[in-house]
Amino acid sequence: MNRNDKVRLQIMLIALIGGLALVLYLVLNLFLTVANANRLDELQQHHYPLIEDIRALRQDLVSVREGFAAAVGLGDQLLLQESMQLGADILQRITSIQQRKQLQTQVQPVFDSVSIYLQTSTRLASTLLHDPEQIPVYQAAMEGSLQEFDAAMADLDDLLSQRQALYQALLVETRQAADRANVWAAFLGALVIALLLGLAYLVSRRVLADINESDRLKDEFLATISHELCTPMNGVVGAHSMLQDMALTDDQREWLDIAQSSADNMMNTIEAVLQYSEIAAGKAQPIRKPFTLQNGLAELQRGFRQGFAERGLAFDCITGDIMHQPLLGDEVRVLYVIRQLISNGLKFTERGGVQLRVEVDCDRADQSMVRVRVEDTGPGIPLQHLARLQQPFNQLDGSFSRRHQGMGIGLATCMGVANLLGGSLSLQNGPQGGVTADFCFPVELPYTENNAR
Repeated sequence: MNRNDKVRLQIMLIALIGGLALVLYLVLNLFLTVANANRLDELQQHHYPLIEDIRALRQDLVSVREGFAAAVGLGDQLLLQESMQLGADILQRITSIQQRKQLQTQVQPVFDSVSIYLQTSTRLASTLLHDPEQIPVYQAAMEGSLQEFDAAMADLDDLLSQRQALYQALLVETRQAADRANVWAAFLGALVIALLLGLAYLVSRRVLADINESDRLKDEFLATISHELCTPMNGVVGAHSMLQDMALTDDQREWLDIAQSSADNMMNTIEAVLQYSEIAAGKAQPIRKPFTLQNGLAELQRGFRQGFAERGLAFDCITGDIMHQPLLGDEVRVLYVIRQLISNGLKFTERGGVQLRVEVDCDRADQSMVRVRVEDTGPGIPLQHLARLQQPFNQLDGSFSRRHQGMGIGLATCMGVANLLGGSLSLQNGPQGGVTADFCFPVELPYTENNAR
């Protein structure tokens, strides 16, 4: 199983575990939600309507008492019958409540006291309705009926208080259960997220380790193959140098120039790979040696003169006093960056030319920041590609990149060299087209033996 298959398998494992955890979370959350919904349904469908029924019974019992009193006072037989019918309806409703679960014991005293009151008050009201003059005689019976009414009302109030207390307790319990469900839901959600993050972290670490190992092997391979190529290429370049001193025909001289140019290109490519592999592996260290920019830049000018001439492009160098001053720094890497920037300008410029400007950007007593600016008159770089081109092995897409050779590590290596030297490298498009590259690096000056030590 290769690395890509392992990564896919690990991602699928994360998705599978995450999916199972999510399903578990949804099932538990649904269970808690249904349980709370059942509690609320029980409260709304059973307990609260029962409280309302008891309140209605209490009000109707008061209406019965008032109806009996009005019927006797008015001598209204019809009103008496209506009150009696309402009393019978009250008893029937109490019986219906009594048939509910766990209510028989609580409702029985209410049924008994209400029945006694209704029986007594019905007989008394019927008697007094037909013979109102007997009211003084039944005064004691009337007081007894009033006491029975008070007892029935007290029993109803007790039952109402019990049911209200139970309703409040169940309501509080339901709210607490909902709060617990929310806490559990939050806990399970956090647990699922933590599980997924943990798995993603572990997999990302393994993937990153694989990628780093792959990059390390790639860098080691590049460094090894570059060193291996250097030895035979040095022989080729040396042989070409020896052939230059021999008497050759014009055709032979032309062939030798082509071979020499190809060998130089190969050596530049090998040097680029070596520089990149050292920087990518973190093994590169800046070298502090005395040098002058004049010698190195003069050699660069000679090396690029033919290339610019063949393409009909101008190559201008504008320098200052810094060119002749002895410096202390890493000459090889400084010239490497300058060579790469000039090479890019030559490679991508069709008409016009390239300008090299060297100046002191910031001068201090013991150190200066040298700015090397390379400007070309090429097509420029699309803004969306500027950042990507600074990554290794990246070039512009399409036919534009196919017209030019290169491994795509030049700018990335130059960026690494600039950072290694404590400087910077920036690219930007010019207002009239073309690319401006600014390479800044620190050097110590003036160079003395004390600086070197």
